[in-house]
Amino acid sequence: MDKFDKGYYVQCDGYKAFVPSKINREFVCTDPKILSMLEKASRYIGELNAYSKNLPNIFFFLFMLAMDEATFSNKIEGTKITLNEVMAPDEEILPEKRDEKKEVINYLVALTLSYGRLTGIEDILTSPKKLGCETLPFCTRLIKEAHRELLEGTRGKDKLPGEFRKSQNWIGGNMPSTAAFVPPPADYVGELLSDFENFWHNEEIYVPNLIKIAISHYQFETIHPFLDGNGRIGRLILLLQLIDSGLLELPTLYLSKYFERNRKQYYDALNLVRENNDLNQWIRYFLEGVCDTAQYTVVMLKNIDDLNNECEEKIKVLTRSHINASRLLKMLYIDPYVNANIVSEKLKIDYQNANNLLKSFVKLGILEVNNKKRNRTYTFKKYLDIFNS
Repeated sequence: MDKFDKGYYVQCDGYKAFVPSKINREFVCTDPKILSMLEKASRYIGELNAYSKNLPNIFFFLFMLAMDEATFSNKIEGTKITLNEVMAPDEEILPEKRDEKKEVINYLVALTLSYGRLTGIEDILTSPKKLGCETLPFCTRLIKEAHRELLEGTRGKDKLPGEFRKSQNWIGGNMPSTAAFVPPPADYVGELLSDFENFWHNEEIYVPNLIKIAISHYQFETIHPFLDGNGRIGRLILLLQLIDSGLLELPTLYLSKYFERNRKQYYDALNLVRENNDLNQWIRYFLEGVCDTAQYTVVMLKNIDDLNNECEEKIKVLTRSHINASRLLKMLYIDPYVNANIVSEKLKIDYQNANNLLKSFVKLGILEVNNKKRNRTYTFKKYLDIFNS
C-alpha cells in the first residue's frame, strides 16, 4: 500500500515492544499485481460460491471441510495430530495426541458458534437451523466468545479464555528480551482493537473487502491480544469476515492449509510488514492464498461429489435395506470412522442390521475394515483420502 507506516517500538523493562500504526483510514493501492490478483481472487470465490450453491449435498460436506481447517490451523501452532487421527475414536490414537484432538475439536466448536452468532444460523456444519438467541455483528465481543470456546478445557485453559491479555506476551524465546517478536504492551491493546473493529465497519473508506481482510489479519496477529490462541483465532476471523462481507455464501473457504504448507512464507510475509513497511507483499501472499484455496476447494468438492455419486450408484443393489444404506452413506460424511454400535445408535436400527449393513458397504468397496475380531472399526477411506491428497 502506498505510504504505509508500520508503527513504532516502545521501550519496556529490558526489551522493546512493537506498536503497529492504526488502520482505520483510507488505503490506496497502485500495485498492478495486487489489482490483477484481486480480480482473480474475486472471480475464484464467485466460482466457489456458484459451485457450492448448486451442489445438492453440500451440507453433508461442510463438516469435514471445517474439520480439515481446524486440524491445519492447529498444525501451524505445532500440533502433530492428523485429520485421520482427529476423526478416529480416542482409543485408536496415542494418549499424547488426545489433548491435541481436544484443541482441534474446540476450534470447530468456536467456528460453529461464532458463525451462528454472526449469521443467525446455528449448527451450520451438521443440521442448519435458525438461531434462538440474539446475533452479533463482527466485533471484539464475538472474537472473545470464540476464544473462550477455543481454550475451554485445553492446555490453554489457564490463559484467560475469552479475555484480552493484561500482561505482556511474546513470540519465540523464553522471555521478551530473547523473543523473535514482542507485540504491543497490554495498555495499548484496547485502543488498537477498537481501531481494528472500526476499520472493518467504516463505510466511508473505499478499500476492497479482500484487502480489508488481509490488512485486518496482519493487524490482529500483530496486536496478539490474547495470552494464547491468537493464531488460531486470527485464522478463524478470516472466515467470519469473508461471510460478514458477503464475499462467501457458505463456510467453504479456509486458508489454514495454504498457510501451513507455506508456513515460512506466511511468517516472513507478516514480519516484512513490521520490518520494512512492506504491506504490499503481505497482500500479494494473502490473495495468492485465496486464489489457490478457492480453486483447490472447487476441485475437492467435485471429487467428493463424484465419490458420492459413485457410492449412491453402488448402494442401489441393496434393495431391501436401501433406505438405511442411504442414511448410512450420509452419516459417513460426518463420521468416516464407525462401528456397528455407532451405526445402530445413530440410525436407530438393531445391532445385527447395523453389522450386516457395514459388511455390505465393505463388499461394495465403500468402507474398509480393520482386522480385529471384536470392536471392528470401519473407515470411509476414499473420503478421507480426498482431504489428504
